[in-house]
Amino acid sequence: YEKLRVQENTIDEGSVEHSRKEDEGRSISLVMESTKRNIANLNLQVDEEASLRNEVYRLQQELMKEKSKVRGLVEELENPDNTQRWRALEGTDLDIGELEDKINTLQKRLIRKSEELVNYDLELQ
Repeated sequence: YEKLRVQENTIDEGSVEHSRKEDEGRSISLVMESTKRNIANLNLQVDEEASLRNEVYRLQQELMKEKSKVRGLVEELENPDNTQRWRALEGTDLDIGELEDKINTLQKRLIRKSEELVNYDLELQ
């Protein structure tokens, strides 16, 4: 009878140990699944980072091309020999005598307006 009880105790202890090991195995399986998901997410992030690095490189190359274009257009615009930069105006230039007469007329007009302004200021005071 004693032998039977010892064997039953041993079986019970083995059963408890077996249950504990099964729980431990399930716990390890959950940790492994979680770790696998984390690894998959990290791999996606690495792929995305590589894609973003390629995009940054492509955009930098495009920016350099555009800067080069702008530099060329600025040089072309600043070049006085470039006929597309300027256009001929219609009309004629006045000769020197006519220009001097116009200057004298404008100076007299400016003096007259200045005097009118001074008189107006005096009236206001």
